[in-house]
Amino acid sequence: MRQVWKAGAIIARPLRAGARAAAVEHNEILSAAFVRLLRWTDPAPLPSLDDVLFEHLFGMLGLGTLRTLEQRQRVSAIAPK
Repeated sequence: MRQVWKAGAIIARPLRAGARAAAVEHNEILSAAFVRLLRWTDPAPLPSLDDVLFEHLFGMLGLGTLRTLEQRQRVSAIAPK
């Protein structure tokens, strides 16, 4: 239940079904607060980034950058003409 102040009186009424979702969608501060609250409710820690994952991650990022550079220089066989 939500309390609404109106002309000095408190009126209790329930929130509409999509009101909370709409408020979070259009308010960055409110959405960040919800993310923090959800993080506190999750007992499992986030996975750590070990050396193997770093190698794969940076390998994929490096390959994508190299591929873009090749396409810009038109070195690649499948470069757009």
